Amino acid sequence: TSDEGSAAQVAKWLGAGVVLVIDAWCLSRSAAAMVHGYATFDPEVRLAGVVFNKVGGASHSEWLQQAMASAPSTRNVRVLGSMPKDGRITIEERTLG
Repeated sequence: TSDEGSAAQVAKWLGAGVVLVIDAWCLSRSAAAMVHGYATFDPEVRLAGVVFNKVGGASHSEWLQQAMASAPSTRNVRVLGSMPKDGRITIEERTLG
């Protein structure tokens, strides 16, 4: 498959880093596994950092940071922040098909 038309392709053209936003609701260690996948999938894409979205609180944020620090492939990825879950801020999903 190709990265034609993707954000990754544009980032490579521009030499820009990519900020990954992960829906961390109900995740802890598996969030770091997701970051690992993105960080290693295409070595030409520079992962500038990650923002965790829908974080349940300070403890949840700490678990996510510990998970990131626990793996060699994610410990050097900057955690740029954790956004709390807030039911007032939503984008409705739509079903395709």
